[in-house]
Amino acid sequence: MSERVYVHIGAPKTGTTFLQDVMRKNHDVLAGKGIWYVGERWRDHVHARFAVVEHPRLEMLDAAARDAWDRAVAEAARWPGHTAILSHEMLGSATPDQASRALTALAPAEVHLVFTARNLVDHVLAVWQEQLKWRSTIPLSKWRPAEDDVGPHSDWSWRTMDPVAVLRRWQGDLDPARVHVVTVPRSPAEPDELWNRFAAACGIPAGSCDLAVARPNKSMGAVEAELLRRINVKVGDSIGERTEIGRWMRQYLAHTVLVPREGPRLVLREEYVTELRGRAREARAALEAAGYDIIGDLDDLLPLDPPRAGIHPDDLDAATLLDAATDTIAAVLLTVKERTEERDAAREKLSAARATVADLRAQRVGPLGRLERKFMRDRPARRGRPQRRERLPDQSQP
Repeated sequence: MSERVYVHIGAPKTGTTFLQDVMRKNHDVLAGKGIWYVGERWRDHVHARFAVVEHPRLEMLDAAARDAWDRAVAEAARWPGHTAILSHEMLGSATPDQASRALTALAPAEVHLVFTARNLVDHVLAVWQEQLKWRSTIPLSKWRPAEDDVGPHSDWSWRTMDPVAVLRRWQGDLDPARVHVVTVPRSPAEPDELWNRFAAACGIPAGSCDLAVARPNKSMGAVEAELLRRINVKVGDSIGERTEIGRWMRQYLAHTVLVPREGPRLVLREEYVTELRGRAREARAALEAAGYDIIGDLDDLLPLDPPRAGIHPDDLDAATLLDAATDTIAAVLLTVKERTEERDAAREKLSAARATVADLRAQRVGPLGRLERKFMRDRPARRGRPQRRERLPDQSQP
């Protein structure tokens, strides 16, 4: 087993995609420094998380997915004397028993927990947006993360977002000094600082990784988010399979078309900001009292005062939404045009290839065709294979 294993258990929407991209794309560099980022593909971490939390989707996956955590543990075990890192932002949803079993499997390694925590206002807004990308239709004014949802939507509840509750379920008998809380800088323009804090928590040497390889995971503005919500209402369940939702609603419409518009940022109503400020203060005090290793500043969890400028989706006027819808239709139309031209070009190539095949077949007619047929008929004999037996005449006939 690796000498030391860091298990990054969340939270979702705290820069985890950026952190995981950096580790995956600097895999060889990290390995050269004695640090092994477990898993070859992104789905390896997803399936490992499913196995830990006994997710119902396991029943719909290949049988190998059920053993994904065991394989991750075995991979970490192949690196004695080194450091291993496992990471999935939804591991935080595990029950105490599930967490205990997962960590026990890593013995005798020195196990550490890492939790990335974010300013609660920005966190709530990011999670609401992520729900929209998966076809939610709930307006921001009516949406709240569930308090302790253990059902299919627990990924997007306080069950995975609340650092205090998550770490209580996962810590067990673990020394608080081995529990690392990494706070996300409140300025979104500081991705390098987030990485530096995470790297410090996991023992990754400063400056060892290329951060430019990570893909951006930007948020939508208020106009774009509300437009997506209204499109979800119209689309309904006509795009219902999870892979289709991820491909068309999340990746294409949200990330490719809407995010680049960079409209005004989302904000919450002041009364909800006040509620979240109180919750953040309680979390700050509890984390400090727990004796965890804090990397960053616990004040990063507190909403900014005064808040950043922006607009609430309920305050958008029809003309603004119409302008965004027009831009979106134009972008989608251009994509359809481009893809149709690519399809037509492919069809022309296919048609030309078929015509060539037809011409070649036509050339086998006549003397050349007879010669070719004779060659094909006699070829087995020339290769040493027995010739087809000649049919003997029926001797019973006169």
